[in-house]
Amino acid sequence: MEHAIIINNIEDFKYFDKKYSKIYFGNEFCSKLLPKEKEVEEVIDIIKKKKLNITLLTPQLNSEGVKRVKKIIKQLYKEKLLSEIVVNDYGLLYYIKENFLDCEIILGRTLSCGVFLYKKSFLNKIGIKRIEIDNLKKNKKYNSSKISYYYPFSFVSVSMYCPVADIYNNKSKNHGIIDCSKECSGLSPLEIDSKFFSKKVFLKGNTQFIKNKNINSRELIKNGVDRLVFQPNI
Repeated sequence: MEHAIIINNIEDFKYFDKKYSKIYFGNEFCSKLLPKEKEVEEVIDIIKKKKLNITLLTPQLNSEGVKRVKKIIKQLYKEKLLSEIVVNDYGLLYYIKENFLDCEIILGRTLSCGVFLYKKSFLNKIGIKRIEIDNLKKNKKYNSSKISYYYPFSFVSVSMYCPVADIYNNKSKNHGIIDCSKECSGLSPLEIDSKFFSKKVFLKGNTQFIKNKNINSRELIKNGVDRLVFQPNI
């Protein structure tokens, strides 16, 4: 079983240890939280020193997000480090497919929710060999030869709207993602424990999460999982 860890920023390297052979770097839910050029350079230096493999993690994208992702892709490609990219946006999927033939395209968690609608032959045709999941109950519906499982959080929903964007300047008004200054990075997740929910919900920025169950390796392998992705925080 291969082990990977999500690194959203430099500070997250404090969670790293030797069992992880792969780094998932970037952000899969918000383009505003994608790393800047200097952060990418710092991570490149670290993974080269540690001799690690890197997988670029990307979210759903607007026009501004597309520009930011393309810039990161070029940085990694220049260093010959662009081997895998997790996509949660179909436009980016086809951009990678057309321009970076050596890069393995991975279907991210937000898109894999609907992957059971497609035949395996279709996934192969568009270049998908691996999908990312965080719920084994849906696994039998997937048509993929490679499956990654995220833990200890499952995402419930994600939106382009963010309730904390620009919250400090507009406390009495409706906030949104347009004037975002990454306020969510300085706030702890909001925990919602209500009789209306079967599990405690964690709200972080524009995304809702729940804790997923601890799954033993035997059960994971039985369900076709060959990579574990640790999400240290939300």
